[in-house]
Amino acid sequence: MPLRLYPEGQLSLWLDQSELFNPSTIIGKIYTEIFQLAYVTYYAIGAITLFTLLFQYWKANKQQSADADLNVLIWRNKLKMYLCGWMGAYYITFFINFAFPGQSPRLYLKDRYEL
Repeated sequence: MPLRLYPEGQLSLWLDQSELFNPSTIIGKIYTEIFQLAYVTYYAIGAITLFTLLFQYWKANKQQSADADLNVLIWRNKLKMYLCGWMGAYYITFFINFAFPGQSPRLYLKDRYEL
């Protein structure tokens, strides 16, 4: 029988039963908030970066200089690459989650978690 690091192979079950890292302890509350903040910042940082690129593209369009066309082309390409990367990451993650659906250990092993 292979040695398992966590009971029934579930990190979340180990965390729930841990005296130090339980979600109701101060450490558990801190790491929960950090992970939730990291999840939300994917959208916030993505939107801020998008608006920054749009502003730079708009500013390059308003320039009246010899390199204006080159600057517009550069910012347009940066904007396209960013949008492809940002949306690509979202869709790749979505399709991976769709292809390999997971069941939450908190539902699957609900009788083992403390309330």
